[in-house]
Amino acid sequence: MIVGLCMLYLSGCNKQGPDGPAGATGATGPAGPTGPQGPQGDANVTSVTFTNVAVPLNGTYTFDIPAITQAVLDSGTVTAWYTNPNITPETWIALPQYYFFNGNLVWVILDELQLGKAIVSDNGVSSYPFTYRFDIVAAN
Repeated sequence: MIVGLCMLYLSGCNKQGPDGPAGATGATGPAGPTGPQGPQGDANVTSVTFTNVAVPLNGTYTFDIPAITQAVLDSGTVTAWYTNPNITPETWIALPQYYFFNGNLVWVILDELQLGKAIVSDNGVSSYPFTYRFDIVAAN
């Protein structure tokens, strides 16, 4: 009988009750040590800007850009932008640019990339001089 009571007592000791309420958040500890300097970044980006370029109305203009190498053509990327320096010099508009003017679809697009060249095409926009920027990103 004593053995039975001991077993009953010990089996009751193994049970856990429900979790109590969470305690208050402790104070923030001190900052850890500064980590080592990371390696120098290399974005491989070249930006080339051309000012006062008038793409002929309904024509093309070829920009000479030596930074457009065969490696860029094979696995890099080129983005083109333009701005009207007389109206909104701080606003760059990405090419291609399509919109309606007087009921007609007009556009300015980066038409073609070649080794050392970018060709921009205009259809019904204007032949006013704009500033163009090309961002050339070489692959790593």
